[in-house]
Amino acid sequence: MLRRAAPAAGSWLRRLRHRLSDELELFTFSMFAAASTSLATSGAVLHITQWSGHDVGSGGRLWGGSRRLVRYLEVHGDGRRPLDGLRLLELGAGTGGVGLAAGLLGAHATLTDQASFLYPGEELPTNVSQPSRTLLDLARENVARNEGAFGAAPPVVARLLWGDEEDERSLPHPEYDVICGGDILGFTAAHGDLLRTLRRVSLDSTVVLLECTDRGASETEFPPDLACFLSAVAAEGLWAPAVVRDHGRHLTLRMAKARLARAASDTAGKACTFGTREGDCEHTHTHTHGGGGW
Repeated sequence: MLRRAAPAAGSWLRRLRHRLSDELELFTFSMFAAASTSLATSGAVLHITQWSGHDVGSGGRLWGGSRRLVRYLEVHGDGRRPLDGLRLLELGAGTGGVGLAAGLLGAHATLTDQASFLYPGEELPTNVSQPSRTLLDLARENVARNEGAFGAAPPVVARLLWGDEEDERSLPHPEYDVICGGDILGFTAAHGDLLRTLRRVSLDSTVVLLECTDRGASETEFPPDLACFLSAVAAEGLWAPAVVRDHGRHLTLRMAKARLARAASDTAGKACTFGTREGDCEHTHTHTHGGGGW
């Protein structure tokens, strides 16, 4: 059973600091129209357009979770290898910031999101026209805006509704080496579809990296959305999940195929395998489990 490690002494102060930062970010999102922002990685600066409005929902903003995931990819790659040359799929891309940064790190990146902003289980009414702009349009705009940084092989933008086999078949690659997403677990009704997509577009060696923001009240339990997802992962039995970074309200979940995780159990506890910088692994807790990932 994957459980959250006990918080380190004094972690309440860092958690409070994160909470204030997260709430300021939410306040800014609710009160002000999104403007352009920037994202630095791999010695370069990406210029990111952000959108506001019902058509794009919360996906039109580059959130802190995406920035933290970029930082993890830059320092640790997929947890055991750098991204250079790997096929990377970003889920719930929104602005596309994570996939764009991965492209600068040498990955063959595919940025995906929905064609229309829908909640899980919601169907687009047939008598309603498509929105004038979508998150796919936003991601394409940001690819075009930064095209000069990528040369002849910029990241690709593709439609992907989780669980939709037709969308999956239309992706540039049938399988991916790395699948990632920042703060994409909030809609718990979609976890089953998410796991079906992960299963169908992954290799035996695929690594999944999900950045999560803990907006729950407990320091000792996982936030409800992550706990729900881990329960679904355990029921499926395909993946071995590990929390490789727990900074109070900010967590990074890494998943590898369960049978391969068992074979690599001698590396358990080594969350940072290359390029480690001082402080990057502070209070890191790694749990590797066989038998269905728990």
